[in-house]
Amino acid sequence: MYNLITKLSLSKQLRFEEGRILLFGKPTIILPAECFLSLTEDVGNYEALYEKGKILGKELYFAPHLNLVEDEKKALILLIQLFNVLGFGKLRIGEIKFDEKRAIFTLENSIFGISKSIGGCYYISGIIAGFMSEVFGEDTECIERECIKRGSPRCEFVVMTKTSKSKY
Repeated sequence: MYNLITKLSLSKQLRFEEGRILLFGKPTIILPAECFLSLTEDVGNYEALYEKGKILGKELYFAPHLNLVEDEKKALILLIQLFNVLGFGKLRIGEIKFDEKRAIFTLENSIFGISKSIGGCYYISGIIAGFMSEVFGEDTECIERECIKRGSPRCEFVVMTKTSKSKY
């Protein structure tokens, strides 16, 4: 994790200035989890959380450090490192089938697991869907198949395109 922070700092993709933090040139804040969760709980519209997450996922793919990556597998490693640094939980690749445009991710210690009212990881599903849409070159959907909020030991996300979805 610290290796990624060092790389981002050295490449000036993460900058701390007086009164602000810039990540990939965009203003960023460090916020306690409870504050972030209370903001997302107030939204109340899980579909909106998913769509906002999807926008962020696409932005992460096109962030300057990822544009230098010529290989989707390396981009996925950077996504996992960045995801973990942002504090959403420990993201892992369960399975990826590039030819079928299908993937499974697991997430341990999901930040949404401590939420009192949100019943799933909609925002995280959206982030993964947005990022994987760019990796696969086609719009994807991400469904949370298991969630710690529903008693599972970790969250599990299945990603597929509409064409690969019709096969299953």
